[in-house]
Amino acid sequence: MKVAVEGCLHGQLETVYRILTERERNEGIKIDLLLCCGDFQAVRNRADLEMMSVPDKYKEMGSFYKYYSGQLKAPILTVFVGGNHEASNHLLELAYGGWVAPNIYYLGYSGVVFFGGLRIAGVSGIYNEYHYELGHYERLPFSRNMIKSAYHTREFEVFKLKQLTGQIDIFMSHDWPLEIYYHGNLQQLLRIKPYFEKEIRSRTLGSPAGKELMDHLKPKYWFAGHLHVKFEATYLHRENTRSSEDPPATSKDPLTTSKDPPTTSEDPPATSRDPPATLKDPLTTSKDPLTTSKDPPTTSEDPPATSRDPPATLKDPLTTSKDPLCTPSNSQPESTYFLALDKCLPKRMFLKVLDFPDQGSPKILSYDPQWLALTKAINGDIPIAKSPWQPSSGSRRTSFTPTEDELKWIFDKFQGNFTIPQNFIMTVAPFDPSNPWQGEETVTKVDHPQTVEFCTRLEICNPFGFNPGLYKPLPQATSTLETPFQANPDEISLDDLDNQEDESDVEFEEEEPKGKRSKSSESSDV
Repeated sequence: MKVAVEGCLHGQLETVYRILTERERNEGIKIDLLLCCGDFQAVRNRADLEMMSVPDKYKEMGSFYKYYSGQLKAPILTVFVGGNHEASNHLLELAYGGWVAPNIYYLGYSGVVFFGGLRIAGVSGIYNEYHYELGHYERLPFSRNMIKSAYHTREFEVFKLKQLTGQIDIFMSHDWPLEIYYHGNLQQLLRIKPYFEKEIRSRTLGSPAGKELMDHLKPKYWFAGHLHVKFEATYLHRENTRSSEDPPATSKDPLTTSKDPPTTSEDPPATSRDPPATLKDPLTTSKDPLTTSKDPPTTSEDPPATSRDPPATLKDPLTTSKDPLCTPSNSQPESTYFLALDKCLPKRMFLKVLDFPDQGSPKILSYDPQWLALTKAINGDIPIAKSPWQPSSGSRRTSFTPTEDELKWIFDKFQGNFTIPQNFIMTVAPFDPSNPWQGEETVTKVDHPQTVEFCTRLEICNPFGFNPGLYKPLPQATSTLETPFQANPDEISLDDLDNQEDESDVEFEEEEPKGKRSKSSESSDV
């Protein structure tokens, strides 16, 4: 089973699909799933574009509206998490997750799904210490500050994810986990992005919440974007049990030594949890993103589907017993393979295709029963106020890991069928190139029918909606943006820094021919 991973999309959906479909045709393969790690930019029209936090010079309509309107159909099932350059008003409508276009699924503020036997979890947004502890207080009409704060990850979503049990195969985020750079080729990263050194030394590069999730969930794979550079690391969990407040466990300054802690060589240790030997990067062997190694795929190093798999209730619910009462497995991998990818630009490493063992499960997207039970149990505690949230502030319950009764309710309610319904529906008029200024500053407020259906099925209210007590959609209303923009001085804009790189002569994505590699070169992908 082939899964493609993309870093920061930045609205270039048509380009990514073209590259992948050409590769399918040239190599005679079928890519089953595409995972996008944020900055997806599901912009439906100009009103959405005004809700996206980017400098005006970067505001482009992109190609998503063609898939939203039905002009084009996504050729590969696509799942994405939100980043820090999104149409925040659109994603607010689907806070629990949902289809933004046919065959394109948003995971929500946080979420867990199954595909082909893989359990895929993720969290949207980036870390910001000023908003992390607050509730999801943003409501339309957004002020300019809300346009930014809406994409900041909240502690509630991290707490919710930490209630999960069983193995997570893939975790998706936009932000990097804090300190992950110490577990890969740090020196090479700093040669590519020298201005990262200041943030690494001040411990502001990366998300403390992401590190907390990596330590707690111990996923087999973690994919990210955001920093516009390809970076690989192997995070060894047995060696990283210290607090995230402690300095890195090394006696030397990792920013000045020739070797990268905690390993003693440029290449991560080869373990059974390392990425499979069949990983191919379509952008590392040639300037042509479609040129890859023609070596036949191997399966000897594919991630084994054995004792590390989740128990029956956490496996793909489409192929396992409907009995939700099986004992969860405590088996965890000893390491997590971390991969961050670049943004979609020429001569950049923004795509990678991975081979996973075919587990015989249907290759369709399905809900995770435990996540559904957790969502129902914790729904009354969702914070929506602009004030600090504490895990027990909404109820006396401190742990929301679903009980056997709660899981049984979910299985009975869904009658064992957890396939995510194909219930996409347009809620606003799409961009019309023949009338490009249509709805330029008008934002539509709507309780999205998908969210209404989801909440009705779980018998919960939608605190993100415009009438949380109702399941039925309300009549549409419009509002205009009137709040003056207030810049956030604590947020670093990566776009301007990255634009400087685009004009440089450094083409760091190309590899040296095998056998002529320097010691500092990245390990090759085969």
